[in-house]
Amino acid sequence: MSACRFGRTCSCISSWKLRSLVIPILFRNFNICRVVADLRDSKRRPPVQNKPVKCSGCGAIFHPKLQLENTQNKKYERFELSAFSASYANLPPEIREKILPLDQTQLDYEPRKKKRSENYPVCERCHSLRHHARLPSDAVVPPEPLPSASSQASFFTEIRKSHNPLVIHIVDVMDFPMSVIKDIEARAGSKTRVIYVVNRIDAIQKERRDDKKLLRYFQTELPILLGRRWVKVLCVSAEKGWGIRELADLITLHSSGSTDVYFVGPANVGKSSIIGALARRARLAEGLPTKSHVPGTTVDLTALDKAAFGGLLGENQTGHVIDTPGFLASGGDLTRWIQEDRLLDMIIRKERRETPEWLGPGQSLLLGGLVKIDNLADIASKPLAFLLQTNLPAHVARTERIEELIHLDLADVMKKIPIVTTVATGPEMKEAVTIRRTWNESNRFAFEIVMTGLGFVSFGAAFNQAMLQVSSPSGRGIAVRKPLLDKIWLNVVQYVGYSEGDCGYCKGLDTSRKFGLWAHSLTLDHYQKLIDRGWRRFDFPIFKGLTFSSGKYVYKPDIKQSCCPQYTIRLDGREFAPSKEQKRVLSRLKKFIIGSTPKDNTSASGAVSSRSNFDLVAAVHMGEIDKKQKDKFQVQLTSTEFTDEKFELYRTYQRVVHKEEEEDISPEGFKRFLCQKLESTGYSEKHGSFHQEYRLDGVLIALAVLDLLPAGISSVYFIYDPDYSKLSLGKVSALREIALTIEEGYRLLYSPMPQDEI
Repeated sequence: MSACRFGRTCSCISSWKLRSLVIPILFRNFNICRVVADLRDSKRRPPVQNKPVKCSGCGAIFHPKLQLENTQNKKYERFELSAFSASYANLPPEIREKILPLDQTQLDYEPRKKKRSENYPVCERCHSLRHHARLPSDAVVPPEPLPSASSQASFFTEIRKSHNPLVIHIVDVMDFPMSVIKDIEARAGSKTRVIYVVNRIDAIQKERRDDKKLLRYFQTELPILLGRRWVKVLCVSAEKGWGIRELADLITLHSSGSTDVYFVGPANVGKSSIIGALARRARLAEGLPTKSHVPGTTVDLTALDKAAFGGLLGENQTGHVIDTPGFLASGGDLTRWIQEDRLLDMIIRKERRETPEWLGPGQSLLLGGLVKIDNLADIASKPLAFLLQTNLPAHVARTERIEELIHLDLADVMKKIPIVTTVATGPEMKEAVTIRRTWNESNRFAFEIVMTGLGFVSFGAAFNQAMLQVSSPSGRGIAVRKPLLDKIWLNVVQYVGYSEGDCGYCKGLDTSRKFGLWAHSLTLDHYQKLIDRGWRRFDFPIFKGLTFSSGKYVYKPDIKQSCCPQYTIRLDGREFAPSKEQKRVLSRLKKFIIGSTPKDNTSASGAVSSRSNFDLVAAVHMGEIDKKQKDKFQVQLTSTEFTDEKFELYRTYQRVVHKEEEEDISPEGFKRFLCQKLESTGYSEKHGSFHQEYRLDGVLIALAVLDLLPAGISSVYFIYDPDYSKLSLGKVSALREIALTIEEGYRLLYSPMPQDEI
């Protein structure tokens, strides 16, 4: 007797004597106990059924006996059988006699028992997809083109026959609107209740708290698409479990104990994944449908008892949760052209953090050799910004060059640009859709080009016009929708490089140096982040060689290289205490307005003018509220719209103060300089870009350009009538802006200032 490698004492010969008789290289750790036990245990197993059964994973009918025979040549089984046969043949006869008579009780060894579920058989195809994330070697992706929704009459017939059914229509957020069955209620029956569930929202957003915006989007767009006033919509993520509890509650609310719940939708929208997410929440592990990246994995109806979910879907449940086979999306299928080994990589599984890129006139965007987007705009038009939300490799080049590559043999094309299509079945490109958009202030033309199963490309921002032509295999699988990611196009910034310009302070030539960005569109939040890092917006492109039709020039001074270093002052209005000179400026203004000299120790509101108790807010308003004033003085915030009165003030200021020539001053320059505004959509009325007008007897004498940001006020520019220069209106405006931060509850005032004036 000797101890085998399992730590037990048995009558088999597993010691060095046996190992010396067996081939040392193959069977150094070979244990005859395990082989004999497995062989004898296999003889006790029930015989394999001869009749076909239904796979619990995909609903396919398969023959277990034939499947077992097909798997006998697997590598590990072939090794075990050959190893035992070779070792047994080389053993002396006396050792064979000691091995063969042994039975289970003599071995003193109980072989490991594998978990087997006889109630939930799984076919070889599902086994390979579940454990190896690929199809068996003899499978095809897919064996035939996916059937359309109209050809899937079989399970729709089952739904109509079912008593009081509930349909969960799964919509892929990446494929909307092509993954929507517009006539699903007519196909499933008038008595069928339908809940629309939008899946894979985690591919659009990083955090669940943002799903309210997506929910509002689909609550608006789905009824329009279906021609209804209202539909029940829920946004979920099967991968991260978002919204699964809410879905279970909806199923419980809209179904009785005997109601069958059908999960319906095109291929690869996540029907099986959502059922699996419900099962995970109920801790159900057996009999689940197979989920994979291969379109058409589920081939027939597969059912689970609602009672197996353990009360998650309600108490005393006798109905079923039924997974239905996927079918072709309404716009066509593009995944069938993808190489089998690249298909899994092309599916978007999480939010992509990409930066916008540019597609100029006469250029084309080729996505994996599968989709081509041509910019047909006039050559004088501005380039279009686009954002990739797809894993397809992108290549931008001249349209003529792309056409040459497409007409080459795909084997040669793959050597030059990234291609994911199959060489043998290279698709023929045909026009799928032509897009024409015109931009204006009230209608931003952001849109998204959707590719079935492969994500989308988002276009947009404030440009003059867009004219795109999209081509795909047979002109199928392409749709256009309103942007899910509209917030991205509120911030489009293009780096324009380092520039040198004339200094406006010391009048030096090419001595002012700065880094520049061109903001085609910019929100308050993003500008707040830029200004906290030392950037400022300046709406006139003062550098040479570049001109833009719209937008904002955002710059950061190169302090070390500029003649007059400029620093952005961040002043906390709550901590500000005016100096004596600043108080005299306010007193001088009041004297000019009301025509009498105020007392030295009181303001118009009666506040004591000591440094600690000085009321700045009351002081800046004293000329407006005093009833004894001889002239009507008024300061108010207005919009940044262009008026002739503002332009006349600007022209006078530039000509007298900055000594500019008359021909260099134009209304277009003024509009571009001081009438641009930041994007304030979604903010309160107290935020955005404004003009602060100073009027005396109704006449505009000064104008300040202000940006009211989330954390403070940014002073952009100030102009005044030179006839009132003795009033020190520049200092008055600075004090009024500080008072405005106190009045409106802002924390900081941002103001640029040269070093010699600090």
